[in-house]
Amino acid sequence: MKLIIEYYKFFNEYKARVTLMKDRGVSFVELIVLYSIFSKKRTQREIVDFLQKDRSQIYRVLKKLVEKKLVIKKENEYVITSLGAEVSKNLIEENEKILNILNNKVDLKSLQEKIKEASLAISN
Repeated sequence: MKLIIEYYKFFNEYKARVTLMKDRGVSFVELIVLYSIFSKKRTQREIVDFLQKDRSQIYRVLKKLVEKKLVIKKENEYVITSLGAEVSKNLIEENEKILNILNNKVDLKSLQEKIKEASLAISN
């Protein structure tokens, strides 16, 4: 239980640091959708599958990202704009700081696999 509490604290701190980018008017959910587009998930279906979020929520977030000119919609695909790429790069920089710290002490591939296993276990 102590590990779960520490993980919870870490995740909340991470979320708070990342959402400091709100000065650009981007929420945490918008950031993760923007990151998924940056990671080559271009259609709404790909984003929904990647993030495991409700389709209608992703639709609303994509609509906001288009309004904020962070992405543009071309037919059924979403493409990141230069402004959106800049926000994504800031997110990636924050992630890299954390991963560099963890990488020195933790086998990241094993950690990712254990998190996936735990997610599956609690969803069943």
